[in-house]
Amino acid sequence: LSRRLDPPDIYNHADGLSPVSYPAHGVVVRPLRAVLLEGNLPPCLLNREKMGYYNAGNMGVFTVLAIIEDVSIVGDNTNNMIIRTTKPIHLNQQLRKVVYLNTEFNANKYDLVKVRYMGFTATVPVHIQHRQLPWLYEPEKGKMGDRVTVVVTSSGDYDNLRRLLKSVEQYYPKTTVIVADDNTADVWKAYQVRNVKHYRMPPNKGYFAGLNLGISQVATEYVLIVDDDQYFTRKTKLRELVSMLDHTNYHLVSLLEVRWKNPGQSLGSTYRILGNATHACLESQRQVYHQVQGYPGCHAADRVDSFFLASTADIRGVGFDP
Repeated sequence: LSRRLDPPDIYNHADGLSPVSYPAHGVVVRPLRAVLLEGNLPPCLLNREKMGYYNAGNMGVFTVLAIIEDVSIVGDNTNNMIIRTTKPIHLNQQLRKVVYLNTEFNANKYDLVKVRYMGFTATVPVHIQHRQLPWLYEPEKGKMGDRVTVVVTSSGDYDNLRRLLKSVEQYYPKTTVIVADDNTADVWKAYQVRNVKHYRMPPNKGYFAGLNLGISQVATEYVLIVDDDQYFTRKTKLRELVSMLDHTNYHLVSLLEVRWKNPGQSLGSTYRILGNATHACLESQRQVYHQVQGYPGCHAADRVDSFFLASTADIRGVGFDP
């Protein structure tokens, strides 16, 4: 099975004007487990005779892997630890062996560790989190149906639905189509076609409820959301949409739709949040941000309308409000 993981946190050291180098981001520890906190002093500060290093955490304690010669440690296995030595070069050796041990269980929380040295105070965010399991998918075999499932809701004319299903079979054969149907009993008809999964819903449950049902049944990495009055043509290039999701950090990609009254106007929108501390207003504008590098004619936006391809895991995590 192939694995798909979100990009990991970036381990970053903040140097700048700080007299001590410390991990400013990317320190992750599993609940009730330990992680190494590696600090470091620049050479220009190692000629000082008196040294001090102080930590304070709220959800864990500090200890060391080993005690370096001529180093004094006060508060080992507590949430406050001081390191002193009269031999400055030994301090760096000791700082590389400081360990944070989480003692208060939490599946997803930050403990803010304070580091103090020469009057300088730094904060090291330690992310207490279970290991994130990857999403598992069948390895791709080169066919679109191995990577994409089409989801459509139906609550009206079956003629449109038949046209859509026929177009999918014509241009992307063996691609699974999931139909969520909330037609009333006097209208509803069973639709048994190869590669089509037809789910009957309670009458009039609505468009978003149908999408939630359909997405819950998807087993491929990507899902294509379409309306039943839309259909595929020879110009429908699913491979280009898949390529964008494969090679960019975007999790959803849609198509440009031309309107008769405003030719060329995109259905993409951008958002601005206006207001102050007591109230806010969401402003939506029919426009895009910029062209996506490497994909001519593709532009970034905050919102798109129907006919879009998305990461199944991401869209399932957000869902639709029924």
